[in-house]
Amino acid sequence: MIEELTSSKNFEEQLLYVFDIAKQNTIIWYNYIQFLLDFVLIIHDCLSTYFLFEAIIIGYNLNDNKLIELFNDNISSFRQLCLFSTRDDTRRYSSLLYAYILSKNQTNLLAIDELIKIIQNINQRFEQREASIIAFGYICSHLKQSNEYLNNGKNLFLKIFFDNQNEYILSILISIGQLARMNCFNNDDELNIKNFIEKIQIKLKTINETNRIKEKAIQTLGFLAVCYRKQSQNIIDILTQSLVDTKQIELQLNIGDALICCILGVDTPLVNDPYDIFNQTSSSNNNKISTDEYEFRSNLIEYLIDRILYYSSDINNSHSRQAAFLWLLTFLIHCRRPYLILTYRTLFELKLFSLQTNLIYGLLDQDEFNQELSCKCLIYIYEIIENNELELKFNNKLFEYFTDNTRTYSNQLTTMVYEHNIQQINIDNTQIIFYKELCSLVDLLTIEKNFKSQLFYSFLYLAHENSIWSTTRYGQIFHKNNYEKKSIDFIFIYIEQLISRLYRLLYDPQIRIQECIKRIWNKLFSTTKQIVIVEKYFSIIFNDLYNDILSSRWRIRESIQLALLDIFRMLNRKLIDNQYYIKLFQELFRRLLSVCDDTKESVRKAALTTINSFKQNCILLACDPATTISNSMTEDEHKARGRYVLEQVLPVILNDGLYNKNEDISKFSLNTIIEIIRYGDRDTLKPYCTVIIIALFEALSTIEPDIFNYASMKLSASEMKEQIDMARLHCARSSPIMDAINTCTNQYIDENIFDELSGKLIDTIKHSIGLTTKCLIGQYFITLSNLYPKISSKYVGKWMAILVNTMSINSNRTLRKTYTNVLGTIVRIAKRSSIENLLQKISTWYYQTDNDYQYVCALTLNSISQSNHDILLEFGQQILPLIFLAMQENILNTKDDNEQQEEFIWKNLWIEHTGSSITGIQTYIKGIIDNIRLAIEHHSYTMKIKGARAIQMIGETLKMNLNNEYLFILVELLLKGLYGRVYEGKEYFLRSIETICIHCKDSLKTSSDLVQRIYENILKECKKQSLQYRSVAIRVLSLLADQYNFQVYDLFWTWFEKTFKQPDPNEEVDKKDIDEDPIVSDKYNRTLIECLPKFWPKTSEIEFSYKKLTFELLIEIIIHSNWQTQLIVIQSINEILQKSSTIISSDIICLLEPIINLGPRTKSSGLKREILKFVKIVFENSQYSICFNENEHIKNILQFNIDEMIHDNRSNEISEQAKELKKHYEHLFIKTKSIDITNFDQNENNLF
Repeated sequence: MIEELTSSKNFEEQLLYVFDIAKQNTIIWYNYIQFLLDFVLIIHDCLSTYFLFEAIIIGYNLNDNKLIELFNDNISSFRQLCLFSTRDDTRRYSSLLYAYILSKNQTNLLAIDELIKIIQNINQRFEQREASIIAFGYICSHLKQSNEYLNNGKNLFLKIFFDNQNEYILSILISIGQLARMNCFNNDDELNIKNFIEKIQIKLKTINETNRIKEKAIQTLGFLAVCYRKQSQNIIDILTQSLVDTKQIELQLNIGDALICCILGVDTPLVNDPYDIFNQTSSSNNNKISTDEYEFRSNLIEYLIDRILYYSSDINNSHSRQAAFLWLLTFLIHCRRPYLILTYRTLFELKLFSLQTNLIYGLLDQDEFNQELSCKCLIYIYEIIENNELELKFNNKLFEYFTDNTRTYSNQLTTMVYEHNIQQINIDNTQIIFYKELCSLVDLLTIEKNFKSQLFYSFLYLAHENSIWSTTRYGQIFHKNNYEKKSIDFIFIYIEQLISRLYRLLYDPQIRIQECIKRIWNKLFSTTKQIVIVEKYFSIIFNDLYNDILSSRWRIRESIQLALLDIFRMLNRKLIDNQYYIKLFQELFRRLLSVCDDTKESVRKAALTTINSFKQNCILLACDPATTISNSMTEDEHKARGRYVLEQVLPVILNDGLYNKNEDISKFSLNTIIEIIRYGDRDTLKPYCTVIIIALFEALSTIEPDIFNYASMKLSASEMKEQIDMARLHCARSSPIMDAINTCTNQYIDENIFDELSGKLIDTIKHSIGLTTKCLIGQYFITLSNLYPKISSKYVGKWMAILVNTMSINSNRTLRKTYTNVLGTIVRIAKRSSIENLLQKISTWYYQTDNDYQYVCALTLNSISQSNHDILLEFGQQILPLIFLAMQENILNTKDDNEQQEEFIWKNLWIEHTGSSITGIQTYIKGIIDNIRLAIEHHSYTMKIKGARAIQMIGETLKMNLNNEYLFILVELLLKGLYGRVYEGKEYFLRSIETICIHCKDSLKTSSDLVQRIYENILKECKKQSLQYRSVAIRVLSLLADQYNFQVYDLFWTWFEKTFKQPDPNEEVDKKDIDEDPIVSDKYNRTLIECLPKFWPKTSEIEFSYKKLTFELLIEIIIHSNWQTQLIVIQSINEILQKSSTIISSDIICLLEPIINLGPRTKSSGLKREILKFVKIVFENSQYSICFNENEHIKNILQFNIDEMIHDNRSNEISEQAKELKKHYEHLFIKTKSIDITNFDQNENNLF
């Protein structure tokens, strides 16, 4: 209903105001009423009906006959509105309107009788009957006690109520309440009223009744307490017990009003008829009350306060506390009014501190509405207290709760009336902090304590403002005496001292504190935007925030960061356009960085956001030449400001930021430097150029994702590691950091800072552990040498030295490849001594045991060759001999990609810088020999082998052109290399000797002693245990025996016989003579057979001694060997027969039959070819061919086997050769068709 949306006081004020206006022109008011009546008859809604009701109330009190006549003429229309309204709210207002008109005219008895008939007729429509009950109740309330209608009405209403006609319960309650309000009940009705009260109590406790009915029941009980004072305490019990656990604010507010009615009786303005305000007398509190009534009221007040204390102490039940606070609030509102005498206030003050304790806990309640109720109660209590000493004590106790850091909140509360044990409650720390903040806010001011208290309550009042008060009819009551405006005005007296703290609290980390302070702010500056207020008090706000940035309390630190964030975003121009604030930038920046390393995470996050905003909106904006210049600043001043800001900030970034252990701070500082480089002034940044560049290089490694380092460490494959490292370098090269370094290099570097920069770069390479940093500094040397070649030439020697040293201690392949490329590029501007040192270092490195060093050497020289081709030619005597040695192939069968690439590089380097091998070797022979000596004397077998292969290549290339002096040196080196144990690859020394002996035979023969020494050393090597190595040594020995006429057949025969002679079954075999590897043994056997012709005795005496034994053993080998060995044996026999001059037919006759018989039986064309060659040799030599004439059997065998080979269809070549042989030596063949091959078959069985 409408009166529930507007307080009674507000209603009275509005009605009286309109009444004064209507008195000035009644005609207008007449027209207004006529318009409303016509409108209501058509529309008939609640709001228009209420407006008509108000207009008629004013019209009756205008005492205008025309208006009275209008009302009387339209009585039927008002009756229609009353009895035929279908909507509940419209019907109730229409009923009151109709009743009001009837009550003003005593001639309308028939209409009243009609209402009674309708009420008594149970068959009447519900709407008409309910409207009649409401209208008749209002009419009766304005009749005298002796009036018959009044008595009938009371009886009729009570009868309907007791008959449980529940559909009319609301209208009955309204009517009985109206009668009680107008004090229409007397002693005769007391018994019925008692029963009525008991039944109302039951209805209040049931959950089936609507809140609307309960509200009217509560109002009715309150009004009944006015009529029957003795029932007041009983009604207080009913009201405080029935609905104490109900969270219905409207119900509790109605209970509060009813409780006031119980205490004050007729003295409360709540019993005044709101629709009869023009006829009400002055306030009834001017009348004196009796002593009994005074004591009675005192007892009721004390009793009510005890009930409030009891329910507000129940910490476990927020609903009961809320109800108690609402009752207390209603009571305090009436205490503030003049009609509650001083004595009752004094009685209230006796319970003051017990109430205060409960209210303080209410401030800490989880329910925000309970907090607001407690707040308002405390404020009103503070206003009521008139005793200064009591007021001071009250305030001190309140402040003590929120300022005493040692206070603990007990889990038991004891009131002054009850010892009531309360279970522990979880007190919201946020609210405690908020009230502490308010206390500290007030404590900032150096004012009297009573002013501090008033200021505290002002803040408290503004901080708690629930929206419910704008939707309830009690809202205006709580703004009595315009307390909000007084609070705002009082705060504004000290606003300059409070504004900075208020602004900071707007950004408190606790949302609830933010909301409370936001409400205070909005009340104080309701018509002004926040940015305008901050701008007005900017100096005060900023200075206080600046001073408290490093506060010991984390909440303050975090809130200041958020507050500064808004300032940097909205009011940054006030900072950068004012020299005073710019001077604070250095310390401000340092403090912001400190907070970024705070112990609390939320503070760190807020600080990082704030310092980023400060950088973007203040620092960079002040330095950016594109920033709009203020009207009062010239362009030169604008540039000077940018330089000054950088001078303030750069030292902090470089000293406190870049090398901070906090990763977020270091990253922020790095990004800041990168952005500053874009906008910074050259003269300003130049002094810091070295530090900036070094810092940026070091940052390249720190900003890499951890996964890069992890993958590089964990991967086992070197190729994968190298690919990942190359990817890291690629990412770093294309990063904004490198862009910033290049920008800095192009714009700020000159000769003055080159010395410092060079030293710092070298130190960074030495001490940095980051691969990316090391590699990119190396590449940076290339940039410097390209941009500033003249200046760089002074430092390139040191650069080369650090690069070389770093490669020597760091085995990372990517780093070494990068540095070799750098060395090859910057060497062009290096001094001659530096180049010599580099090449000397490469020469030294090459002889390291680590193959990676050799790869590095190859890459370095290749880089030099590609970038500066002439340098290697210029220093050819120093480096090309090494290249010749290095290009010798590695003996390993399996080579990785790097080794293959390395060999390819060495060979290309040699070819590119020598043109031809002969010329190159002749030109650099001396240096080559020196390097060969180092290689052979090296402890590494691989290096020794390279030296041997180099000598072999020299022999093969120069041949007879090799100078004797160098030849003898090389031979001496080879002989020196033969010393020691056998290892894999040592045979290359033997092969090199073999090559030298073949191609330099004439030169060697000039030094018989040297040849003898060669022979002796080779002879020693032939006795080594390794068959594979011995095979090569025997082959070389055979060369010496053949070419240099050494007679060693005696020794050779011992080896040969021991190897091939079939052992005696009864004789034990020496296990040492059996090689585990049959392939090696077979190769050794073949070597002996192949070398047999070269070892063949040089004198007839020795040949006579061994030729028979040798041929017999060869026949045995042929018989017991496979075709491959047979082939070698026959080849050796052929060489011997061609070579010897002392062998006769009788010596070879034993060879003919087994060899010739092999021809048709073997499938090997090569073997057949050698057999035919053997026959041809025998035929051609007259000493051998006699045997065919002397021995018919051999001749027959020859005939048969040659014919078989002639008819061999598997090889035309063999067949043709056999035919030609037979045709050419036809005289040696017999011409018979039958051949006795009996003996042949027997021999064949022996052969195969």
